[in-house]
Amino acid sequence: ATCGQGAFPQNGKEFLKHLSARKEKFSEGTKFAVFGLGDSSYYFFCEAAKQVERRMLELGAEKMLDLGVGDDSAEDGLDGGLHDWLDNVWPALDVPPPAEVPHITPVKVE
Repeated sequence: ATCGQGAFPQNGKEFLKHLSARKEKFSEGTKFAVFGLGDSSYYFFCEAAKQVERRMLELGAEKMLDLGVGDDSAEDGLDGGLHDWLDNVWPALDVPPPAEVPHITPVKVE
């Protein structure tokens, strides 16, 4: 997820710190996929996810899928991007889709 203008959420900062500090390339055959959550009304839309994807590629990992994005400003909300992306995840993983696919439930903070 992205906070504010593309910043990493608190719970992802440690992950990025370790990923950024890594010097060793990933083992051959290491594959990854990234899905970002954000709001396209912000200039740095899904910047956190883009940074993770960029760094994984720099370290030699192979991208399995194009970056997936959930856009809170989209008509179908975050779910639209998630379900479009998941349609490609299962074949990329060579596994059948689960019987029930999760939905993103917004949390109201007051």
